[in-house]
Amino acid sequence: MKEINDSMLNKITDIHSHCGGIDMSNFINLKHPSSQNIIDLHNTIIDNDVDFAVVFPMPTTIYFHLKKYWESNIFVPSGMSDFPYQYENINLCLLLFFLLR
Repeated sequence: MKEINDSMLNKITDIHSHCGGIDMSNFINLKHPSSQNIIDLHNTIIDNDVDFAVVFPMPTTIYFHLKKYWESNIFVPSGMSDFPYQYENINLCLLLFFLLR
């Protein structure tokens, strides 16, 4: 096991958050959460004294054809991006960049 860096001692880390887009599966099936705005997440982190956060794009990616997945439970590329989370990660990074400027 790796030694804990002193800068991480007594720090609070959220190790699994999602934001930056819409989880289309949850949105269409009326499940929660369907979206998370990076500014709201940032404010929630600050308001709750969280020191670090690991943030992923919303769970659904446009890389896969969702209707085909729902019908057959098989992941089929949609042709909308070159790899999973391509545009979702770009969006998340750009929003974070502008937020932290």
